Amino acid sequence: MDDGIEIPYLAPIVQHPSTPQIMQNPKDSIEECLQDVFVPAITIISEYGFDIHDEDFQKYLPIVVDCMRAVLLAQKGIHHPLIDAFNESK
Repeated sequence: MDDGIEIPYLAPIVQHPSTPQIMQNPKDSIEECLQDVFVPAITIISEYGFDIHDEDFQKYLPIVVDCMRAVLLAQKGIHHPLIDAFNESK
């Protein structure tokens, strides 16, 4: 996500050749995980009779997904602005 903040040059991270593919780029694995979780979840929600095409549902679902994205990124040590909001609400 590009939030307009310039990041100073950082030397590239050199990874050991034995680093598993899923760990080489944690953001890719997180996005894959989110799809694996939320696509079936939305299907189940629909099967329970909720209108997944409803304007409000469509408007609020990305917030739910982004909350989970923030939690998963935090697990990998990657900052997400929502984590600050979560921490402030404690």
